[in-house]
Parts: sequence; structure tokens; C-alpha cells
Amino acid sequence: RAINLDYFDFSISLHCDHNDSPEPHGAHVCYFSKTGKRLATAIAAHLCKLMPGRAEKIRHRPGLYVLKSTKCPAVLCECGFISNPADAAMLQHEPHRIARAIAMGVADYVNA
Repeated sequence: RAINLDYFDFSISLHCDHNDSPEPHGAHVCYFSKTGKRLATAIAAHLCKLMPGRAEKIRHRPGLYVLKSTKCPAVLCECGFISNPADAAMLQHEPHRIARAIAMGVADYVNA
């Protein structure tokens, strides 16, 4: 369903993690502010279900410049590990599933 985003301002920064070991996997969403936490929680509900594996689904990250310097609600989505074969395969072959999970979280945030 279409969402009118004309009255909503938020920032979503997309990233991938890397580790020397291929074992770590899964997504999580970082936030700085209280409104960012609400957006992070909404997105993580879908993204972390699609890409499980992290102990923390959302993380308060006050030191991340991209989050603390943005005035509107801002989140940073870590969309899995490029060093993990399963996460890397999803990122390469099914990025639309990741985008859809994030979009579903945005829809939940906007409609709450």
C-alpha cells in the first residue's frame, strides 16, 4: 500500500558489517534519539526477522556522527555481514527482501 511521506522527515543510512570470521551474521538497527529509537524498533521488527543472528536488534549509538548530527529521527541499518555466506547471498541476490523489510518498518513507524 502507498504511504504519503510528505509530512514525515527521517533518515535511514544503510550499511553492511564485515568480520574476519564468516560466523557472525544478522542485522541490527542503530539509533541516537528517542524518536530514532522508535523508528529503529519498527524497522528491526521486520529486518531482524528476515536476517536474525544478533543478540541486540537495536543499539543506542551516541557516537555515530551520521546519527547524532541529523536533526530528524535517524537510524543506521546494519544489513548483515558481507563476510557471512548466507548474509552475502541475500545482499547480492535478494536485496529487494531487505528493502521490503525496511519499508515495512517505515510503514509501521508512520502509521503508529
